[in-house]
Amino acid sequence: MKGATTDQPRWLTWHVLVLAGPVIWYLYFWVVYLLAEAGCSRAFPETQWFGVSWVALATLLLTVIACSLLAYFTFTAYSAARSNPDLIEPTREASLYALGALLGAFFLVATLFVGVPAAVLDVC
Repeated sequence: MKGATTDQPRWLTWHVLVLAGPVIWYLYFWVVYLLAEAGCSRAFPETQWFGVSWVALATLLLTVIACSLLAYFTFTAYSAARSNPDLIEPTREASLYALGALLGAFFLVATLFVGVPAAVLDVC
């Protein structure tokens, strides 16, 4: 397969690695927003597990899952970008892998900015 390293799965092309960060963050933000809206308005916002509201626990769990996925795709894109032997004139695929790593890192930080406040602030 053109542009892929030998240790990557066949489906893991530069298309997937460039789009993984924005798509994962978008889905994460959408689910967390809907969860907070539904949980705080109608679905028993007072319900607590271990002294923390279930909305906050679900938000933190989704944050851990999203950050794990983002870290995997970011590291994979970074590894693919660094596997290019010609660093003076990188190939198009290597540049796109580097873009995927940068987008993944950006959206990893954005995910943390959305999810971590649920640990210390009241969600509702």
